[in-house]
Amino acid sequence: MAETANPGDRSPIDKLTDEIRRMGQSLPNFTLFLGATVLWVLHFHIWGNSARGYVDTTSLFGWLNWVYEDPDSTYGRYVPLIFLFLMYWKRDDWIGVPKGVWFPAMGLVVLGAALHYVGFLIQLSRVSFLGFLIGWYGIIGLFYGFRFMVEIFFPFFIFIFCMPLPADLDGLTLPLRVLVSTMAVGFSDAVFGVDVIRQGTTLICADGSFAYDVAPACSGIRSLTSLFMLTSIFAFTGYLNLWKKVVVIASAIPLAIFGNWLRLTTVIMVAEFWGQDAGKAIEQNLGFLTFAVALVGVILLSRVLEDPPPPSGPADPAPGDLKSEPDNQPA
Repeated sequence: MAETANPGDRSPIDKLTDEIRRMGQSLPNFTLFLGATVLWVLHFHIWGNSARGYVDTTSLFGWLNWVYEDPDSTYGRYVPLIFLFLMYWKRDDWIGVPKGVWFPAMGLVVLGAALHYVGFLIQLSRVSFLGFLIGWYGIIGLFYGFRFMVEIFFPFFIFIFCMPLPADLDGLTLPLRVLVSTMAVGFSDAVFGVDVIRQGTTLICADGSFAYDVAPACSGIRSLTSLFMLTSIFAFTGYLNLWKKVVVIASAIPLAIFGNWLRLTTVIMVAEFWGQDAGKAIEQNLGFLTFAVALVGVILLSRVLEDPPPPSGPADPAPGDLKSEPDNQPA
């Protein structure tokens, strides 16, 4: 006699396949949406990049691939995978949203195309990429409606981190470098009595035993970008209302500053006791400290602000709990 398969014994691959099928079935007009997306992508692949002096390609995605060769921008390659993970994580939220054609979303498509053409004319590929994102978001809204756009806004927002940072960031990094240097010097002097002189972004020990220049890479701008992406993910995956999401995302700024202050203060103290070479070794090998401190901070902040998860629906009564009513009830 053949045994009946137990649904609980199905493999994870089968369960994942069923979930993907369920997500696909919840998306009407998927063929039309896919066709519009392909045309949008092809347009930016063929006429997406006019800044040919950097890399000889007409494709916006070819330009991105070239930019991602920079170690500081490589993380952009993995953002689409994060988007897919977030969509799968919150699938039950958007699957049940009513969907339908919403023509006002064409305004975003037109805006995205206009931004792209401006970026194309002035040879700023980052502007074209922003136009690509806005227009694609409009295509999503066109086929699936306003409520669906609202529901997926946070995971879609992650795509902004595909955009590489500009090469010249002195206008932004210099204030951060000065701020972190001032904090580290003041703390070292007030708490540990280490007399360090700050000249701009250069730190010099009063007795001449060590001297460091806080380079742009030490300003925290790279970690700030990564932290903005990290805090956005925490804000989306946690049970947080809108203002709490904004607080969690904005916390990337003070957390990045605090992490870099701690790193620079550690370098000063190590150099004071063990010399400049030891401090330099710490500075070069302790880059993870900034990110680790900020990661702990955002986890704690998310836990403090997190609301209790929404209650699940009432459980079905057990068969033994069902009691039949007598047929001859008195009126």
